[in-house]
Amino acid sequence: TPDENEFNRHCKAVVSEMQYEDEYSTARHQDLNCEFPNGQIYTVEDISPLWAQSNLESEEIISGDLDLILPANTIVDHARGKIKLNGPPELRNRPDKGKRRKLAQVGDRTVLVVRVQAPENIQTSNTMAELADSVFGADSGFPRANDPVNLRSQYKECSYEKLRFGVAADRVRVA
Repeated sequence: TPDENEFNRHCKAVVSEMQYEDEYSTARHQDLNCEFPNGQIYTVEDISPLWAQSNLESEEIISGDLDLILPANTIVDHARGKIKLNGPPELRNRPDKGKRRKLAQVGDRTVLVVRVQAPENIQTSNTMAELADSVFGADSGFPRANDPVNLRSQYKECSYEKLRFGVAADRVRVA
């Protein structure tokens, strides 16, 4: 655990996002977090609204791509996992930026669900319809498909409907 007197002021900027819903409204909240090389993550408190708007809300910070340089005299509360800044933090590109896998975040993609049949016609535990239902739900095209929580619905929800999965064309291959 970093000592307050010799606190490492250099960490990976990680953004966490929460969405709250009730029957009347939906609210979205983002937090800036600091991930240190030892894996500990602290939430940065009391960020100025102007800094948050220009960096977090404008999506200037891509979680994990930037280093956060904390100002001198930053206060660390290890018991609560919180950091209190003494001024605005500085952002710098990480040396390993761009070396991580970049997964699709927007657009239309197709998904091919592969059902493997073992030699001697040994059946897997799920039918094609069950697999399609667990991935695509009612949009799978199979009768009685109605899984409300599936791969497609969760990506659609988490991306705010910016990443959409469609069913790939049928392919049959016997090897």
